Amino acid sequence: MSTEQAFRVAFWALLGLVLLMRGYFSLRVRQADEQLMPDRAAIEREGRGMFAGRVVGFFLLVAWLVLYGLNPPWMQALIFPLPGWLRWAGFALGLASLGLWAWTQSALGTAWSAQLQLRQEHRLVTSGPYSRVRHPLYM
Repeated sequence: MSTEQAFRVAFWALLGLVLLMRGYFSLRVRQADEQLMPDRAAIEREGRGMFAGRVVGFFLLVAWLVLYGLNPPWMQALIFPLPGWLRWAGFALGLASLGLWAWTQSALGTAWSAQLQLRQEHRLVTSGPYSRVRHPLYM
């Protein structure tokens, strides 16, 4: 297996872990009968344009990932050569970030939502990384 193939496998494994974790925490929120998707008021607070921009950006990201996976020949023009050690350092940083994300999600529990929204009986989370930093997801 070439270094490029090994890096691609590592990339897809990391992305798969991110998706599994997102699915797990989304499922926990749904099982607690909490709202996962934004309501009309949350969209209005953010602004319809910003919300639409995030949705379009999401689909552009998915399209780029599909193209990365298919690796069509014309994408070779977009390659920016980086040393192997730097690519693997980025992968290690991605694993560390995934660990921090899992810690923050665990501390939030069912208080997490994909959209900023207040809920009935809303409480301030002060455990886990939130005991040290107000917004560890945004560090």
